Amino acid sequence: MAFYGQFVCRMDPWPEILMESFNTLAMPVYNTMWGPSEFTQTGNLRDFERAEDLRNLGIPVLFTCGEYDEATPASTGYYKSLTPKGELIVFEGASHIHHLEMEAEFNKAVSIFLNKND
Repeated sequence: MAFYGQFVCRMDPWPEILMESFNTLAMPVYNTMWGPSEFTQTGNLRDFERAEDLRNLGIPVLFTCGEYDEATPASTGYYKSLTPKGELIVFEGASHIHHLEMEAEFNKAVSIFLNKND
């Protein structure tokens, strides 16, 4: 839980909607696709890699992450760098659930991106 509190959701307590998501997670599907946790990859997506295909996207793509995200700004930036029309926004002070931690800022950023790429 120390990892989750630092890199997944920095809110205390966690929002009800997040708790509901975890409580209704389809574990048989998650286990089949990924494995018992993000730390132990044994599922059928374990060796799945399509990052090189990002260069073929001809549409604008918005990548977002938090400053303390488990999907780090560096790794998210790598995927953005492979995407010709990619844009990256890093939400300072936030983690993986930055869309809840910084809801207004996230919604504004998505709105600006969508309006710019209408």
